[in-house]
Amino acid sequence: MIGKKIKELRDSLGLSQMDFGDKCNISDASICEWENNKKQPSLISITKIINAYKINPAYFFDSSGSVCKQSTKKKLSNRKRAKK
Repeated sequence: MIGKKIKELRDSLGLSQMDFGDKCNISDASICEWENNKKQPSLISITKIINAYKINPAYFFDSSGSVCKQSTKKKLSNRKRAKK
């Protein structure tokens, strides 16, 4: 999901992976891995992109308003129930 959003953003700006990454100090190899869903970017990397391109952080959110993977959502939900 995030990889697709990164690719959409980069394409809309007309930038190569190298040029896109240079502006936010991220390697083109990392951009490539994210766009091809081989790896997921860290929150630090997402923040670098948000700051470099001055985009709304919500751009990376899925329809539920979260960038968390389903397994992470489940863990958080279980923690909340355990605290009650």
